[in-house]
Amino acid sequence: MEDINIKVARLEKDIENLKAEQKEMKKSIVYINKLASSVEVLVNEMKHMNEKIDNINSKVELHHTEEPNKLIYKTKEVIVAAVVSAVVGAIITIILK
Repeated sequence: MEDINIKVARLEKDIENLKAEQKEMKKSIVYINKLASSVEVLVNEMKHMNEKIDNINSKVELHHTEEPNKLIYKTKEVIVAAVVSAVVGAIITIILK
């Protein structure tokens, strides 16, 4: 009889230990679920950040391609103005002689 009581006591102790482990595992599962949710939020934020970065990159590339074009246009404008001024100046000089 004592042998059975000892075995029952051991089993009860094992059950208590298993219940305690189960309780800890449930806490861990809650933390893992929170972590998974946080990772999901971070992934979505990273996607939006990548979209914004791509948008900024395209604007920068557009700006870099527009700036040289503006400079070339302004340079041509100045050259044409200088040539026209020289021609007009020469014509006025010829007329006034």
